[in-house]
Amino acid sequence: NNVAWLECATAFACTMSTTNSGIWIDKSYWGVQGWVISSSGAAYTPCFLAEPDTSAGPTIHHVIFANNIASGCLQEGFATGPKGSYGTDYVAFIGNIAYNSAQGSLICGSGISSTSVASDTLPGTHTYIAGNFLWGNINPNPCNGGVPSDGEGIILDETDGTGGGPGFQQQIVIANNISIGNGGRGIQPSFNTVLSPPAPIYVLQNTVWGNNTDTTQTNSACGEIVIGEAYKT
Repeated sequence: NNVAWLECATAFACTMSTTNSGIWIDKSYWGVQGWVISSSGAAYTPCFLAEPDTSAGPTIHHVIFANNIASGCLQEGFATGPKGSYGTDYVAFIGNIAYNSAQGSLICGSGISSTSVASDTLPGTHTYIAGNFLWGNINPNPCNGGVPSDGEGIILDETDGTGGGPGFQQQIVIANNISIGNGGRGIQPSFNTVLSPPAPIYVLQNTVWGNNTDTTQTNSACGEIVIGEAYKT
């Protein structure tokens, strides 16, 4: 509720090709709808990003990415991440398309990568990923200084804070997505073990098929959906 919408007047007619993140939300209460973005260059550049501008915070919240298209992105199609002890809470990825969106070598990216930081401890869903279509997100070789490790359709990355940030203990829902033909796993909730209690994660009614196409990966977790050290999932 109550977000300010940055909405393309004619859906998918608003296109952007950029060497940085195409749309970067760094304030609370914003919704983005109907945009088509691709990126090129060498920086950390998700096509659509929700993240504080600096590590001084504050944590931003109530951000919606709905009915957008990310293609040819360098790191992720859609992403949230921590900046120091701050990050993004109450974020929704709804009805988006991400394909060929893990092309950068600086890190090993994915179609949708979400690492949230709580703004409060209220019950209910804080991260909602639903109705998205993810395909053909494949890492280059090498990426992040080694062999590819990601290229998932959807990944909840290091929810317990092991990769930076304070971790996240609030409810996450991944529902009704289609994730096919990606280089890594179709859906991967991972690294949710350190905090007590861990985040409750619900993965339901998704369609996954033909993932793990990247034969250069040494990751032994090759299921279509991988629950990787993710308690309470």
